[in-house]
Amino acid sequence: MTADLTLVVASAACCAAPVSILLQWRQRRICARTEASLREALERQQASSSEQLAGLRRSHEELEASLRNTRDVLRHGRLNRSSRAQALHLLRSGMSPETAASALGIAKREIRLLEKVSQILSIN
Repeated sequence: MTADLTLVVASAACCAAPVSILLQWRQRRICARTEASLREALERQQASSSEQLAGLRRSHEELEASLRNTRDVLRHGRLNRSSRAQALHLLRSGMSPETAASALGIAKREIRLLEKVSQILSIN
């Protein structure tokens, strides 16, 4: 009877081994697909983050340049009534604030502020 039991156990082990190997192979394939998917998502996120970082870097450089322009304006006293009048004249003629700022050598923020104040005052 023990020989029969041993034969049954051995047969079960022989059947279980290939099934176990098949299940391990299948699980490895699933893990490999998941890993590839996660790598692609990570690479996309890294590319997106790099683009955002480059945009932030450009914005920072623009702000630094604008700050230098504002400091120069305040130091040299160029932001007086006549320069403001010229800026308002250019804005009313349809020129964009960026173009007016570069034409007059005034910070873009200052031109945009003048434009907003002018619009508020013209409403009243």
